[in-house]
Amino acid sequence: MVADNPVAELKDLKQKAAELRKEKQELNRALRNAQRRNKRLKEKAKQLSDADLLSVMLTRRDKKARLDELAGAQAAAASAAAGAAGPADVEVVAPGTSSERPQEHMQGEAGGRP
Repeated sequence: MVADNPVAELKDLKQKAAELRKEKQELNRALRNAQRRNKRLKEKAKQLSDADLLSVMLTRRDKKARLDELAGAQAAAASAAAGAAGPADVEVVAPGTSSERPQEHMQGEAGGRP
């Protein structure tokens, strides 16, 4: 490739190389800091007592429960708002359950087909 201005192209390439070197240094610094932070956290975790660990686990469980409850309330509010404008014959089913009746799944057992 023959450039119109090889001096300008060379200057641009050198500038780009310098920028890439600087970016690489910043990424390496961030990686080193993250590794050091991880090491410090692991050392602190090793020093926690069983009671401290249990406390942390319970706190996390409670926080997750509150977040799940909040998400459920927001979903209910959103569905109630959407339901006000939608049809009235929509069946509401709790998450993790099926709207089908159990008898439909047990046709062979309950006197249906053999």
